[in-house]
Amino acid sequence: MSEKEGEIELLGQRLSYPKTIYGAVFSLGLFTLLGFSLYTVLVLAKTENLGIMSESIIVGGFGGNKDFTISNIIQHQFWTPSEKTIKYEDLHPWVEAASANAADLNNEFGEILTSNDSIFGYRRYEVYGKGRGNGIEGFWWVLNSSPTFTTKDLASIYQDFWKTDSSIYIESYVHNSEFE
Repeated sequence: MSEKEGEIELLGQRLSYPKTIYGAVFSLGLFTLLGFSLYTVLVLAKTENLGIMSESIIVGGFGGNKDFTISNIIQHQFWTPSEKTIKYEDLHPWVEAASANAADLNNEFGEILTSNDSIFGYRRYEVYGKGRGNGIEGFWWVLNSSPTFTTKDLASIYQDFWKTDSSIYIESYVHNSEFE
């Protein structure tokens, strides 16, 4: 077999190696990228290392005699009407009815939510928001729960309490990490 200049034969395969400095730099860069990619996949992406990304999510009580931490949190976020909602036009009938007594209804709704053992707690904020429809004021809820409390469970409680069969917009975030 005749070997051409700039070629290597290895296991029956002919490989050309770079003949210029630019080709050598490009090849070195390519091998460095390949090595870093393999290092990332095989070392950095191990499951025990991926928890690093979520270590900043800590739910619990700290600095007292009854400290605790909670892992595997699902955070549901959703909207309810407030007393300021009534000033907007084209409201669903249930939103218009709820806006008249929104303060008491939201307090009662919060009590119903926290009576569920799968819900750790909530907070709510007065907000103005706009999605695909018209802008509107109301309350934005952030609810922390165990994974056993699903988005469908929340939608069911919401629809029963607010007396609506409309779809409910809910954002759910799963925080699966180990806490110390």
